[in-house]
Amino acid sequence: MSLSDSKVMKNIGNYCDKKSMRLPCLGYLCFQKCLILQNYLTIKLFRIELKLKKMKLSEKPTIQDFQLEGVKHISVTDAYDLISKDEVFFLDVREPEEQAKEFFNFQNVFFYPMSSVMDNIHFIPKEIPIIVVCNEGIRSTKIANVLNRQDYTTVANLDGGLDAWKAKGLPVSEGMVSKSGSSDPCGSGCSECGCDGCG
Repeated sequence: MSLSDSKVMKNIGNYCDKKSMRLPCLGYLCFQKCLILQNYLTIKLFRIELKLKKMKLSEKPTIQDFQLEGVKHISVTDAYDLISKDEVFFLDVREPEEQAKEFFNFQNVFFYPMSSVMDNIHFIPKEIPIIVVCNEGIRSTKIANVLNRQDYTTVANLDGGLDAWKAKGLPVSEGMVSKSGSSDPCGSGCSECGCDGCG
């Protein structure tokens, strides 16, 4: 479910909440909107099921040595195909200083360092496929295992992590520390995110 999908559902949900508090004679309008929402969610869930079938997961990693029983793995090329189509929740569990150097520049990439994943677990959706990534695949395998134990149904570790991603020549953006060593997170010439240049 993309971020735009969430906005649509929120808007429909807000409309239903407002209408349902009015007189019964307006109830039909709310009923219609709720049916639209129900149909919308049914279609989205069907599409998600199709995406799950598309995910080529393996029981054992092919690049990294570290593995945990029950954790599934996905190749960097298959992961790239899914993230470039905005079809997965890409969970980057590297620490801030690592992400400051280089990051995955796609719409559905979310940064929750391993040290704070459990504090932010309520932000990680259960209804869409999740790919967890770190530098080498060790920490991401551990976090995938944690998510499995929290009843997340479709979680995969990025086999080999960022190192394998770069080895295949897949795109990575420079982070907050540029080659010259200056701090420029957005590339606009500013020194900190949140300025007018970051707009």
